[in-house]
Amino acid sequence: PSYMEAIINAGIVYFSIDSFSKALDHFTIACQREPSNALFYYRRGTVKEAINNLEGAKTDYQIAIRLDPENKDYIQALTQLK
Repeated sequence: PSYMEAIINAGIVYFSIDSFSKALDHFTIACQREPSNALFYYRRGTVKEAINNLEGAKTDYQIAIRLDPENKDYIQALTQLK
């Protein structure tokens, strides 16, 4: 896998085992390296939501929607957050 795939996959694994700090670190790296990738912001938002950083989650979901306005998952995540 590519470097970015490895970063994202590691973030997903960390999230799945409730290692939220490490998941957040990996998704933040992904957002920094590919700031136009909506999925990375969405994934980081899910981590922030899991650690009850609701403002941070809201911001990341809004960025994801701005980058991919047709994605129903992103819209639903933001709607359910409110």
